[in-house]
Amino acid sequence: MPKHSKPSRQSVWLAFLFRTLIKPFVFWFRPGLSINRLRHTGLLLDRSLGLLPVGKRPVPGVSVEPLTVHGCRAEWLRPETESGGVLLYLHGGGFFFGGPHTHRRLVSRLARSSGLAALSLEYRQLPLSGLGDSIADCVAAYRLLLDQGFAADRIVIGGDSAGGHLALATSLAAVQSGLPKPAGVYVVAVGESG
Repeated sequence: MPKHSKPSRQSVWLAFLFRTLIKPFVFWFRPGLSINRLRHTGLLLDRSLGLLPVGKRPVPGVSVEPLTVHGCRAEWLRPETESGGVLLYLHGGGFFFGGPHTHRRLVSRLARSSGLAALSLEYRQLPLSGLGDSIADCVAAYRLLLDQGFAADRIVIGGDSAGGHLALATSLAAVQSGLPKPAGVYVVAVGESG
């Protein structure tokens, strides 16, 4: 493993971000946290992450096309060479911040390396909407893919953290509502409660 004499600019930025935004933010999570404070903090984190140079641009060889799904902003990330399948990607962010703009680089890497077109959805989030609303948005996105002619056996639903939870919940809700099950579910760092 090569040794580096000094940290990269990206790691310096991320360390600064965690030290100045994330660490104090975690302190705010305590009993009695008001909805307004949570909403303000989520917006601050979302906007701050959007200012970082990392994550905003897709990797080379992947195009971005904005669209609206079920009243939610979304974007297609299409690799130059597509295999005919699709990844429905649901971003992480604790169910209250983040979106396609914060995960664009990650999703574009997944699209390019897999050859799958990726639909990245900005589902409704806490505290303005409940978890059921988030799941409904995700199921609507899955239904849109089916309606656009993608076979269920060519669709993978994936996400990280809160998005991983939504990927599992979306797959279950889709099957319970009579939709065909997706080809697979891809999750990273899914938390559990209880």
